[in-house]
Amino acid sequence: MLNVLLALILPFFMMLFFTRVSYSKFGALLVTLMIVIFAFDGLKQTIPVIIAGTVSIAAGYWMSLRIQKKNRGV
Repeated sequence: MLNVLLALILPFFMMLFFTRVSYSKFGALLVTLMIVIFAFDGLKQTIPVIIAGTVSIAAGYWMSLRIQKKNRGV
């Protein structure tokens, strides 16, 4: 249960953080995927954890698009 909760929270915030640091949504997506797959051993997790992580990354990507669109004039 804790793994699913962490899979819902961590990739979302990592995506937002790396988007703000790198100013690139694709770079942030790549870095987040690499961290989830290699550092958190994402490919050997259970199916609910993988699905929760995928949903979290997709939500983080969507939110990073909104943040970049909002801050485009800055």
